[in-house]
Amino acid sequence: MNKIMVLTVFAVLSFFQYGNAQDVNFGAKAGMNFANLTGGNSERLGKVDFHVGFVTEFVFRRGLFGAQPELLYSRQGSSSGSNSLDYISLPLMLKFFPLKSLSMDIGPQYSFLINGKDTGANNADFGVNIGLGYDLKNNVFAQARYNLGITNAYGDLNNSVFQFSVGYKF
Repeated sequence: MNKIMVLTVFAVLSFFQYGNAQDVNFGAKAGMNFANLTGGNSERLGKVDFHVGFVTEFVFRRGLFGAQPELLYSRQGSSSGSNSLDYISLPLMLKFFPLKSLSMDIGPQYSFLINGKDTGANNADFGVNIGLGYDLKNNVFAQARYNLGITNAYGDLNNSVFQFSVGYKF
C-alpha cells in the first residue's frame, strides 16, 4: 500500500512539473453521499450523508486535459449497526475535457479514518473514482462521481459511494 502511495505521489508531482498548467482554479464544494459497505456475506442498508471540502483544478494542453486534487471530509459507511465512518479523503482526479465545460474524471482516492475507529474499521481506505463534471455559469460547477473502495474498510466490506456535488471556483 505504501509503495502505491509513493508511486502515485511521484507520478502526480512529475505530471505537474512537466505539464505546464495553463489555468489553475481553487474552489470549495459540498454535496451528498449515497454510501454503503459492500461485499462479504451480510446485506447492508445504504445511507445518505454528506461531504465537504476544497479543490484545486489544473488545466493543461489547450484545455483538453487536467488534474484536480481535493481535500474532503466525507461521511460514509452504512445504516446497518454502528457503521458510520468519517474520513479525510484525498482524491486525485485526472480530467479529460471533450467539451469546454464538461469533464470526464478518473483517479485514485486515499482516505484516513477519523471517526469510527472504535467500530473495528480499518484506519485507511484506498479506492478508485470515476465521474463527470460540468462547469455552470458564474464559476459554479457540478460533479457526479462513484467511488469504489478497493481495500477492506470494515472487516471484509468495502466502501461504495455515489457522490453528487456542487461547488464554486474562486
